[in-house]
Amino acid sequence: MQLQGSAAKKAALTLLLADVAFGDPLTTIIPCKESPNTAIHPITVTSQYQPVSTCHATTACIKGKCSTIFPFTTYPFVSTVVPCAWDGTTTQKSLVTDITQPFRVSEHLETLTTITTVPTGKGRHWVDWIGRGKPATSAITLYETVTRRAVAPFNECGSLAIPGWEGSGLCNKCDNLEDGSRGQLLDVIECRFGSDAAGKQFENCAEWYETWVSRPAPTSTVTASALCSSQGKIHRAGTYTWTFPQSAPPVTITAPPRTVTITIDGRKTVTVDPKVVYTIPGRPWNAYVTKVFSGPTTFNFNVYVTKVIIFNIPNFVQPAGR
Repeated sequence: MQLQGSAAKKAALTLLLADVAFGDPLTTIIPCKESPNTAIHPITVTSQYQPVSTCHATTACIKGKCSTIFPFTTYPFVSTVVPCAWDGTTTQKSLVTDITQPFRVSEHLETLTTITTVPTGKGRHWVDWIGRGKPATSAITLYETVTRRAVAPFNECGSLAIPGWEGSGLCNKCDNLEDGSRGQLLDVIECRFGSDAAGKQFENCAEWYETWVSRPAPTSTVTASALCSSQGKIHRAGTYTWTFPQSAPPVTITAPPRTVTITIDGRKTVTVDPKVVYTIPGRPWNAYVTKVFSGPTTFNFNVYVTKVIIFNIPNFVQPAGR
């Protein structure tokens, strides 16, 4: 049994409406290749999240009699490459083809070493037969590998998820909070494995939710100035620029207390973040002096250069419960 009559016309109308878009095509989707008797115009995809429809054959058998239908599914198209912050330094890439696809927001890998002493098993020296001597020991190095991965569905990732990435644009609860802050809920899985002093292998894993919160706080604006001096000769006409490296001093920023409400699986948790005083390290900056000369000449200048530097507090990370 195949899709016929009004149902087929309605599906075709939906597909044609979805095909109305502008811009360079991203791809073309054949809606129902599995149904030889259903002719639907191909869908030209010109933008991310454009609604598209496809059908997939579904066969059911009752008392030995089987029938096949081709139900349509409409979903937002997505095909994009997202960077993945690996251990906070290196960036990898993930291909996203479904708005609900989970992908790595961050991944951490490290090896911990511990030096401990264990009995050698050779017993005490014969002169210690009364038991007053210490048993022979040797030092061994134990290794423990720690892996930690944070994941989130693509459509629930905001601009805090990965440094330098603007987010999926689909998570309103991530970037449009009432107090101006941003938030990101992540599923974190950590595993530790290695061997103990007796040589026995172990592996322990834990999973918890973690929320990253960017606290709104007053930014600190500093007007830095520098006296730039130089003298010398110019041998030909042209535009010349001198660079004078500078360093802005550290600043102190106070984040006021605030109430944070987190809801996970319908369970609401309310916490109060205390006032936090941040000391932001000094920031290097360059003072530039540019001059235009019409021909060979000597120069001698003393120029004050000012620059407005804005300091922001780092993102505040807070566990959201286990």
